Amino acid sequence: MNLRDLLSPERIVIPLPAKTLHDAAEQLIASFVETGTASEASKLVGRVSETPPDEALAVGDDAFILHVRSGEMESVAAAIGVTAEPMALEQESEKSARIVVVVAGPPKDTPTLLQYVTGFAHALGNKAVPAAILAASSAAEVEEISDLMDVELPEVILVGDVMRRKARSVTPETTLREAASMMTRYHLGSIPVLSDEGEVLGMVSGRDLLALALPRYLKEIRSGGRSSAEAELEEDDEAVDPENVPVRDVMDRSVLCLSEDQSLGEVAALMVAKDADRFPVARDGILVGILTRGGVVRLLFGT
Repeated sequence: MNLRDLLSPERIVIPLPAKTLHDAAEQLIASFVETGTASEASKLVGRVSETPPDEALAVGDDAFILHVRSGEMESVAAAIGVTAEPMALEQESEKSARIVVVVAGPPKDTPTLLQYVTGFAHALGNKAVPAAILAASSAAEVEEISDLMDVELPEVILVGDVMRRKARSVTPETTLREAASMMTRYHLGSIPVLSDEGEVLGMVSGRDLLALALPRYLKEIRSGGRSSAEAELEEDDEAVDPENVPVRDVMDRSVLCLSEDQSLGEVAALMVAKDADRFPVARDGILVGILTRGGVVRLLFGT
């Protein structure tokens, strides 16, 4: 099997008149209905809306891949479009792209869907392919890109195929206030702590922040109407404002790092069993990506 089997010319939209990733996905999903591979579009669009932005696959500097599972799909299908201007992956995101791919299928065909998602990721990871797509002025020209259309699908899905390569991180000296601000802004349950060289030193989570900050606020509540000076007298002389504590003092140093070469099936059960939501992917100790537990569960089980 290759991508030519999946991508009909009616589902190659150039130009794609969309200004946001959601609009692009909605228009591409409409092409599934128009070509008879989906019975109705609204539920598919709803599934896209429910997917956290950081679980879209960002490939290179030019493409996003969205994957959708729904009973509205008759079979696995794909659509691709190119917008006039780059679109952000999410609000305030530094990542933007013009090429959008949507791969959709029924839950029963999850293994095939994952193969096609990986096939697109492999093809778009070849810098020549996005360049050729961006230069194309019609669906016919995209069909002529053999490095895209003739890519053979892998039999095994690897962590490196589906991880998010752009990962937000902090340093050991980042304060808890700064870490909390980043995690809140980007809706992250945890965040990796890296050395200057990019080595994974640990992870800091919302639970770590809460455990340190909560006692302080409970004491403030218990102080009632007393003056701040009176309340401070009851505080430990060595007490430290938790907001100014460096991340290195609270981070979890026993971090499970995944390898790009591990199969998705191999790590799935391990990830579901672990009490963590985000897993760093490292090569020789250096962070190369992030894999989320929720993303893997959605990929494998469509929940």
